[in-house]
Amino acid sequence: MMDRNRLGYKIRELRQARGLSKSEFSRRVGVTPTAVHNWEENGVVPRQELMGEIAKVLMVAPEGLMDPPSKDTGPDLDSAIDADPQTILKECRAAIASAYRVTSSQVEIAIRL
Repeated sequence: MMDRNRLGYKIRELRQARGLSKSEFSRRVGVTPTAVHNWEENGVVPRQELMGEIAKVLMVAPEGLMDPPSKDTGPDLDSAIDADPQTILKECRAAIASAYRVTSSQVEIAIRL
């Protein structure tokens, strides 16, 4: 069973790491800012049907919400170094598309050398 306070802490940690205010995060998930506050501060557990959308907005797998909180919520740079550049671009494009609620084909990534 998930510790309520740990889940709220994890949501807050990931939301802040993504640079999302409570208002912006609540808009993307489709709930009120009060709901987000209650999850993060009062130990209220989000409805099960929202967990997928919460995970999507926070750019983690749903089971990632159940992981213990960590200080490093950024990308795993060690594995990215060994990954295929096209795979990295595809994953980044998908994450950006998800964050902005557009399709991956609408995202362009430019590298200036």
